[in-house]
Amino acid sequence: MIIKQLSKADFVDEFNFGEQSSYNNQFTYEGLSSLYDYIMECYDEENPFEMDAIALIVQFSEYDSLEECLQEVGNDDIKTMEELQHNTSVIEVEGTERIIISEF
Repeated sequence: MIIKQLSKADFVDEFNFGEQSSYNNQFTYEGLSSLYDYIMECYDEENPFEMDAIALIVQFSEYDSLEECLQEVGNDDIKTMEELQHNTSVIEVEGTERIIISEF
């Protein structure tokens, strides 16, 4: 097994799939930066993260705001950030109103 450490810039570059790819616009640069920080908090040398950009695209979604997220999720039981955090992982994108959630 070969393990490669990725800087934040390397991590962001993993999501560049070429001009024709529909995967290119799944996250903003700021969103990817926040996702990288979240992953770095959750994993360490004893529990390494296996990089798979497509798996992350499937697992996480970025929204412009909490309101957009709640509208897309369409769960009438979830109306606040606290309720959303109780049901899934929520990553706040620093300096913006955007959030990234883990699919549930």
